[in-house]
Amino acid sequence: MLAVYDVGDLNEIKKYNSIEVDAEGRITFFEEKPAEPKSTLTGIALYYYPKSSLPLIRQYIAEGNNPDQPGRLCAMDVSTHAFLYRKVPGLWFDVGSKETLEEANRVFAQSVQRNAVASGPRCFDASSITEHTRRYRVSVLTSGPLDQEHI
Repeated sequence: MLAVYDVGDLNEIKKYNSIEVDAEGRITFFEEKPAEPKSTLTGIALYYYPKSSLPLIRQYIAEGNNPDQPGRLCAMDVSTHAFLYRKVPGLWFDVGSKETLEEANRVFAQSVQRNAVASGPRCFDASSITEHTRRYRVSVLTSGPLDQEHI
């Protein structure tokens, strides 16, 4: 299973991957960094592979594929197996570049500050968010009070 996010822009999706889905909740097409995307849905590197997928994962690695690019495994899997998806709510930031990391930090810092004012002091600050995202270079997903009106 793959978590997906709708970036809403065919030009923006060219930096990521583009997927197509059917009405039954399955991914029908997956392409990394498409030149001519047909969809604005992207997989956000949040995967669930059941134990039965271990042979496929081993095959993928044995064939010399890059284990740091799990989206390529998903693309291979889509062509041979049913691969499910779920849309994720909230905002998503791909923090693979300095600019998007800074944008995510800015939005989260504003959210932390708003929440602290609304509900009193918290036990973390914006610098802890910055350090966490730098250390792990993960895609950042949030749900709840963050949306376009809060940016």
